[in-house]
Amino acid sequence: MSTVLIVDGDPLMFRAAWKKETVEEALRAWEDLINDLKNASFCYEVKISVFSETNYRKAKANNPLFTKLRDLLVEKELVTVAAAVETDDSVHIWHEEARAKRGE
Repeated sequence: MSTVLIVDGDPLMFRAAWKKETVEEALRAWEDLINDLKNASFCYEVKISVFSETNYRKAKANNPLFTKLRDLLVEKELVTVAAAVETDDSVHIWHEEARAKRGE
């Protein structure tokens, strides 16, 4: 059984979009961040949660690239939208599901 890296993607999207001019630059920064995490953790499978359209973070996102990057990642199916919960809650749920599968 391989180890899965479970990530709250919202802070990574903020960081990737910070001071970027285009969504393409933000996407490259995102990919670099994810690759760094995978390399540091020796995980090759990643499960990433991001905010939903109804989440308060969308209203607080004053960087237009942040929302564009999120939409692009969703479109490319690189992330999972946290439905009816915050992203950190979905990360916790995924963690508990993984523990249950392993019988912990």
